[in-house]
Amino acid sequence: MSSIGITVYGVRIQESQTNQNYLLNNLEGESFFNIFIKFMKEYSNEYSNNGKLEKIFKIEKYNSGVYNENHTELYDYIIGQVKTGAYGYSAEIVNTNTGIIKYNKETDDAEVMPFFFTLCIPRGKADVGLLILQTHGIYGIKTIFTEFLSEFLKGIQSDYNLITGNVAPIAYINRYLKEAELQKIRFIRYNIPHDPANQIAMNNGVNAEYDEYILHKPVGFLKRRGQEIQQCIRGQRAVNHVIEIQNFDYDNIKLDFKLGKKSKTINLSNIDNLVINEDITDLINLIDGHPTKESIEPILIETCTDYLKDMGLI
Repeated sequence: MSSIGITVYGVRIQESQTNQNYLLNNLEGESFFNIFIKFMKEYSNEYSNNGKLEKIFKIEKYNSGVYNENHTELYDYIIGQVKTGAYGYSAEIVNTNTGIIKYNKETDDAEVMPFFFTLCIPRGKADVGLLILQTHGIYGIKTIFTEFLSEFLKGIQSDYNLITGNVAPIAYINRYLKEAELQKIRFIRYNIPHDPANQIAMNNGVNAEYDEYILHKPVGFLKRRGQEIQQCIRGQRAVNHVIEIQNFDYDNIKLDFKLGKKSKTINLSNIDNLVINEDITDLINLIDGHPTKESIEPILIETCTDYLKDMGLI
């Protein structure tokens, strides 16, 4: 069975000439939330064809709501489902039990699959929201989804640039620091001194790529060094100054976590390039291999809430 995941992106609308972010609740008098609803209506009637990507696209169903906490409206959200698939190649569809060819797919036939998505826009003067897109094994919808949304926005105002990128990494890392089990810490040194290299019989003039100092099951490390790691994440401390190790001058730190059945390595020297994909396979119910709306919707709402809070947006 393929794993089901969700990938979290920050979403902004920029002015194409100045690269200035628009406030999402005031795009020249209209909110991005309302524009997004128009986008969904535009693409909900029939499949649209993107010849460049050789994919078809349709928004099947959606619903919107307001998230409240302590009688305060914090953000607007939309949860919907896209159906999309690729064409442009032939294939044989074979029954795995009998080995019989059930269908010969032609180049004009598209393999269409459903994917859930969520848009969350904080109330007030926010210039960033969240876009959460479901993945299914190796398959995702970011490219086709953002292609159609970007085209729709430019049809409204040619100066609107849709920007989707990695969400603020501190929000994601904090989630692991608070909830996951730290399996090991790897302190990595890239420039190995020649004396240690000679002691282990390496050829003179040949440099190893790196060596590691590894702590397995480092109980209490995050409690004792949590402040230093937070400073490193925020760019207030160099990664090689989180902790001092005698006779080992490291260049990088990698933290290996386990959260439920999911493993994740966080590279403290490359946090800006984190792609946030969370495996939710064990948390949802499937019908014909696809998530049910009833099981995935609470996860999408919870994820929106957690990340918006960690980013300081609500």
